[in-house]
Amino acid sequence: MKKQSQKVALPVLTEAEQTSLTFMAEEEKLAQDVYNALADIWGVSIFNNIANAESNHVNSVIQLASKYNISSDLLPAGEFANPELQALYDSLVAIGSQSLTDALKVGVTIEVVDIEDLETALATTSNADMISTYDKLLSGSENHLASFSKLLTQNGDSLAPEAVMDWLTVEMTELTLAGQATPETTVEYL
Repeated sequence: MKKQSQKVALPVLTEAEQTSLTFMAEEEKLAQDVYNALADIWGVSIFNNIANAESNHVNSVIQLASKYNISSDLLPAGEFANPELQALYDSLVAIGSQSLTDALKVGVTIEVVDIEDLETALATTSNADMISTYDKLLSGSENHLASFSKLLTQNGDSLAPEAVMDWLTVEMTELTLAGQATPETTVEYL
């Protein structure tokens, strides 16, 4: 006698969980796109390597969203539906193009923010699929942070995770003063 497979109904995601998935897909894409842009500028392998890992992160979130029938269509490289993420992308690429040290600090910044956002997302869900996916992304971001921090130290500089927001605020203010960013571009979204 054949066993009939039964489909298990997926739990219904809360609105916050749905929002979290679509945001995380775009935030992981931001990391991928910034790293690809910095790889083109500096030709340093860490940016290509971590951009490839971020591509896997994006795909993991998209697959999870698809499993729950949540649309997660992403725009082409360097383009974001979320205007705050668009402004952040533009600013991070501008900052990272100033020097290799600044580019590495941008990497540290992105990973610190990703870790904070993933920890927040984990604290607000009980969905096993989301927890599993976000835990994997968190582990990856912690590894990426360690890689950027190590290379930054080897290049004679550092940026402690607790100092990221202060550094980014100063850099974005300088961009605004130089006319390369608008005052509306803030770090509050981070």
